[in-house]
Amino acid sequence: MRGFLELGFADNFVTEKSHWFAGEPDFMKILKRLAPQLSPPSIDPTINATKFDLNTFVNYAEKWNGRLEVSGWEQLPPSTYPLALKPMVSINGDHYNLLVAYYRHMYPDNIFKSYYYEDINARGEKVGDMIHKMTSIKILGQLYRSDEARSKKVIREGQQYTEMRYGRIAYFFVHRIRLHQGDNTDYFDDTFAFVNWYAKSSDIASIAAQRSHDLMECCNHFRRMTLECILPVHRIFSPIAVAPNGPDKLVVIPLPRKTTG
Repeated sequence: MRGFLELGFADNFVTEKSHWFAGEPDFMKILKRLAPQLSPPSIDPTINATKFDLNTFVNYAEKWNGRLEVSGWEQLPPSTYPLALKPMVSINGDHYNLLVAYYRHMYPDNIFKSYYYEDINARGEKVGDMIHKMTSIKILGQLYRSDEARSKKVIREGQQYTEMRYGRIAYFFVHRIRLHQGDNTDYFDDTFAFVNWYAKSSDIASIAAQRSHDLMECCNHFRRMTLECILPVHRIFSPIAVAPNGPDKLVVIPLPRKTTG
């Protein structure tokens, strides 16, 4: 009984003081080793306290969105919550490096340092390597599944002033980041998809033939991984269907985008 009470007290303490541990992966790992049953700091949608606006959210993924930026912390549709989060785990090392690169690109006024490679005493904010994974997420009535779910979902994403791009979701995840803005320090829960993007086809004649039937084409292999694999789920435009077209090409069938739910 004594052990149960001590663990219960520690669990409550971690939950109540979760902001203390945000962005401190070393401390979280020590706590989890000492008490494996501890609950990780809970993801709280109200930490990103902004009012949801449907028109703005829909425009995040539009091809021509007037350079409307989205980072990952912006409010998701109310029907998306609660998120089906798995227990906290360490992100894959290569994926972590891309996450650090993403934050450095998205927030150039902040200095971010890697949890693995850089001096802990150096100036800057350490990017934690702990995430909550999700196998699926529901956005405006559309259920998106990742490779870690039983059935896979391929997607298309709208890019500013460029064509759509097509990819397959490896997994969804939520990551907490700490940002310094002047004298203020804020915590943000970012919701991402890790996406493997299909390479573009260079067969112009075949592409033209597919477009005549309102279809698209891409290669049946992925591009080299870059920070663009870290995709705010807000940027997902719609699901797609794919079918083989020769030894190394896929026919892409765009599916309707849901904007209700």
